[in-house]
Amino acid sequence: MFLLKSQTIYSVHSPGVYTLCTEVLGARLLRSRALKDRSRYGQAVYKLARHFGAPAREEEPGLTLIDMNEPVMVFRRPYSSAKAERRWDELKADPRFRVSIDVFDYGVLLADHRLHRQHFMLRI
Repeated sequence: MFLLKSQTIYSVHSPGVYTLCTEVLGARLLRSRALKDRSRYGQAVYKLARHFGAPAREEEPGLTLIDMNEPVMVFRRPYSSAKAERRWDELKADPRFRVSIDVFDYGVLLADHRLHRQHFMLRI
């Protein structure tokens, strides 16, 4: 079902989200030893923390918070079970977060209040 609903990065109409997706999430950094043995989720957490220059800490298993003024949250495998899918839906509906980027293997939540509330399902 994800493949039917998801779109490519080029369908993103928000400049800030497009830049984040192309330069951070979609960037190929596998040459780095720090990223070579990590999952797509681990790579996303590493690249987002590096991009925002903020420390990342695991709030609960599979949920990492990148701590800044406006936090970024990364959720591991939102479609692994019905419980995980419900939790992902709760996080997307949380009023603190304005933008959600769903990449199937992980989801990213942004609390940047300058952005309009949007949900993107992307094939990266």
